[in-house]
Amino acid sequence: MSAVLVSQKFSSMRVMLIALVMLATIRFSSKAIFIKFIFAEQVSVEITMLYRMLMSLPLYFLILILIVQLRCSKSASSVSMSEYLKMGGVGVAGYYLANFIDLKGLEAVSVNLERMILYLYPSIIFLVSVLLGKSKIQWVSVVAIGAGRCWWVGVFPATR
Repeated sequence: MSAVLVSQKFSSMRVMLIALVMLATIRFSSKAIFIKFIFAEQVSVEITMLYRMLMSLPLYFLILILIVQLRCSKSASSVSMSEYLKMGGVGVAGYYLANFIDLKGLEAVSVNLERMILYLYPSIIFLVSVLLGKSKIQWVSVVAIGAGRCWWVGVFPATR
C-alpha cells in the first residue's frame, strides 16, 4: 500500500516539475518579446533595467534572509560575513552587467535571433567541450541535441 502512495506522490511531483520547467521555458523565451514591446514604447535601457532589477529585489532579500538564518544556526559555515558581502557584490555587479549587455543586444538584434542564440547555447558549449577534448560524445547528448533541434524547427519554422 505504501509503495502505491509513494508512486502517486512521485508522479504528481513529476507532473508539477514538468509544468514548472515548461512555464520557465516559456517565460524565458518570451522575455525578448516583452522587452521589444517596451523598446517600441521608447523606454530607455536604463529604465528597463531599473524595473527588471526592482522586480528581482524580493528574491534577493529572501536569499539574504536565508543566509542570515544559516549564519545564526548552530551549523554555521566557515564562510565569513565579509566573504558573503564580497560574493554579493560580485553577484550584483554580474547581474547588472548581464542585464545591460542583454538589453543593449536586444536593441540591435531581432527576437528570433536572440531566441536562436539562447537555445543553441547548450549545443555550442557541448561542441566546444568535445573539440577541446574535455568530454566524450555520448549517445544521450546527441539525442538531446537532436531533440532540441527538432523542437526548435517545429516551434520556430520561420528561422530554418
